[in-house]
Amino acid sequence: MIFFGNICVGLLCLGALVMLRFVSNSVAQYDYIAAILFSLFLLPVLFGLFAAITWNGKMDFLGWPRLLQYGGAAIACLSLTVLMGVSAAVHGSGGREFPWAIRPFCPWAAYLVPLGMALIGFFWLNSGRFAFPEFLLRAAFGIVTAIALFSNVTLAVEIRRNLQRQAEEQTREDLLIVQQADPEKDFSRLLHYSSRFERPATRQLALQKILVTGPRFNALLTECLRAPVFQEGLTYLRDNDPPGDAVPLAEPARDAVVLSAERLRGEFASGRRLEDAEIESGVDSVLTVADKFSKQGVDFLPAVRGYRAAFDTPKYGKLPTASVKRLDAWIAAKSK
Repeated sequence: MIFFGNICVGLLCLGALVMLRFVSNSVAQYDYIAAILFSLFLLPVLFGLFAAITWNGKMDFLGWPRLLQYGGAAIACLSLTVLMGVSAAVHGSGGREFPWAIRPFCPWAAYLVPLGMALIGFFWLNSGRFAFPEFLLRAAFGIVTAIALFSNVTLAVEIRRNLQRQAEEQTREDLLIVQQADPEKDFSRLLHYSSRFERPATRQLALQKILVTGPRFNALLTECLRAPVFQEGLTYLRDNDPPGDAVPLAEPARDAVVLSAERLRGEFASGRRLEDAEIESGVDSVLTVADKFSKQGVDFLPAVRGYRAAFDTPKYGKLPTASVKRLDAWIAAKSK
């Protein structure tokens, strides 16, 4: 295992050199992908080195069972890899996104972490040959690992904080858009914000403005359902009940399902990769609206069949099976 560990030392030194060259070059568009991939390559090398150290009983000073020692080494190596990889991935920005977790280590941790671990591992693994005091190596490894763990925890906190800030900013922007929207001129935009997935304050205001249109509501919604913004109309009908007589909206709703099928075929034909959530949302809108307005004397079965047939056109990527099965089940139930 000493020979294997020394091979890992050499690979870590090579990795440190590659990381140094990587963070020294000008920033490219997909640097973060390269940094992640190379860090993932170095992770098993780093663990291999400290697994060899553990195998030779040099972690027994902890007093832990050998299996637990391997687990501790794995956690330490993972933490070190995260620190190294993120430092490399954000070297172009200097870690401004994570001022407490990464900025102090960016970009030098990308190459000094693997180099430092290679030196610690080499002298620790070969301490008998070089008569190097192991307590210094243990202390160095423990300190660096503790710093990496602290950085990882802080990084998680900062990522959560950044996501919350982005969500709050988006909420303020959406609410401002709805506040400035004209009930008739921006009717389709207000329909978009009537979704049940919108923030309650934004949705409530959008619904209030939609109701302001009064007797013009059906005409405005019918126009949307037969226009390129038909999806906003379907979203409204999926998640809300019309304020007045729903019968005049049944045929426009069916027309919107037909337009949905045409758009879906066009998306597949273009080769654009559709996200599963996007497909599932579309299927949910079509079937919910079909169930709601089939009661108004309009046959939605041909339109839904056309929508289902769009999934059989040449496409890129795998379709979510649950959505296709849901369409098939609805069609089978209505065909009886």
